[in-house]
Amino acid sequence: MNLQKDILKKDLKRYNKMKSRWGKIDVGLKVSGAIFASTGAVVGVLVGTLTGPFIIPLLLPSMPIIVGVITASETLITSGLVIGVTSKKKSFYREKCKIIQSYLDKMYLYFERVREDHVITLEEINGFHKLLAEYRNELEGIYKKMDKELKKEIQMELLQERKKELKSQYLAYGTVKE
Repeated sequence: MNLQKDILKKDLKRYNKMKSRWGKIDVGLKVSGAIFASTGAVVGVLVGTLTGPFIIPLLLPSMPIIVGVITASETLITSGLVIGVTSKKKSFYREKCKIIQSYLDKMYLYFERVREDHVITLEEINGFHKLLAEYRNELEGIYKKMDKELKKEIQMELLQERKKELKSQYLAYGTVKE
């Protein structure tokens, strides 16, 4: 019983550390995205207003567009990473920590019973094993959920690639090949 408790505490510590790391990465991406976006906006304003007399008139209209495209693409990338990767990782580790902590709390009841009478009954052992089986089933459910989401994302990517391929075939030949 103590071994399982120690294993769960070790897992909880590891997952809390991972949750903390992903939280730091999330904050770093958000801050860097805000810095890049504001810097891009300032550069866009400067390029659009101050450099007009100094640049060849043909290049003037394209400079703010280039700066705007770079800023927009950077913002899209950082916000996509925040929404798509870090938020999922943080929620995954938060959920795992919550589950482990709940089962550690449930195990506390069994440890207190043993501590009170210094006797481990068969009923306590069976209850403890049942609790561990529930824990494993709940973790398996999380992994199945994550696996299902991953498969769904892969299918969407494959579908988008197939659409691009069909579109390029249509544009290249005028009709879709059979």
